[in-house]
Amino acid sequence: MKEKELKVLLSKSQFESLCDRFKCEVIYTHINFYYSDNQDILRKQGVTVRVRVKNGNANLEVKIPSGKQGIVHVKEEYQKKIDAIPLEIKGVELTKMTKNEIPDVIMKGYLITERRVYYWDTETEICLDYNQYLGHEDYEIEIEYLDKIADDIYKILEDEKIEMIPVKGKSKRFFEKLQR
Repeated sequence: MKEKELKVLLSKSQFESLCDRFKCEVIYTHINFYYSDNQDILRKQGVTVRVRVKNGNANLEVKIPSGKQGIVHVKEEYQKKIDAIPLEIKGVELTKMTKNEIPDVIMKGYLITERRVYYWDTETEICLDYNQYLGHEDYEIEIEYLDKIADDIYKILEDEKIEMIPVKGKSKRFFEKLQR
C-alpha cells in the first residue's frame, strides 16, 4: 500500500489549539517498537521496521521510501499481524514480506504516541500526535491522504501560524535521540 503523509512538528500550544479546533472523533494510544540492523544500513536508507501495538493487537510494519514531494513523505508500507513482540526479526521474514532485500534486525527501543484522529473526508485523515520517547516529548500533525490535501486544511494551518517545514518521521527522530 502506498502511503502519503504531510508531517509537521508543532509546539504544545499549536497542538492544543488544533485539538480544540478539530474535535477529534477518535483518541487512542499506540506503541511503536523500532528495529534496526547492526550496521544501520536500513536507517541510512530511510527504511522503517517497527512493531506497532494498538488496542492489544501487534502488527509488524515495514515502510520503504518511494519518493518525496516537497514536505510530503511517500512510502510503500507493508504490514502483517503478529502474536508477540520479538526482540529480533530475521531478514528472511522481512524480505519475504516486502520483496526487498532486508537484513536481520534487533529491537532498539520504543515510542509511545497518544493520537487524536479527525476524518476530514473519505480520503483525508488528520492525526494529532503527542509522542514520548527516550525521555523526550514532541507534538506533530500528520495529514494522511489519497489524492490531495484540501485547500481549507492549508488555510487552517496558516491561521494557526504553522510553518510548512520539512520534518523527520518518528522513527528518524527516535534513532537520532538514541544516538545522542
